[in-house]
Amino acid sequence: MLLVNKKFMTTVINTPRNEDSSVMNAIIGVLILVVVAFLFFAYALPAIRNIDTPKQDGNIDVNVKLPAGDQANTEPAGNPDTQSVPTQ
Repeated sequence: MLLVNKKFMTTVINTPRNEDSSVMNAIIGVLILVVVAFLFFAYALPAIRNIDTPKQDGNIDVNVKLPAGDQANTEPAGNPDTQSVPTQ
């Protein structure tokens, strides 16, 4: 049996680091951080603050107060033949 000793050499390419790309990556990182911080303060923080607010009981005030000079139409809309009953 014949043993053949084959040696393979690997080629290592060591490219020098480009200094401009690291500055550009830092600028992009800061911009992304600013956008995320803005979105947090605009949407997430108000949502977190409103978690503990008490819920309304379902009573909604639908009484509309007209300005003093606008007294032309004070009757509710509907059938004019029926007599309206005040709710208060």
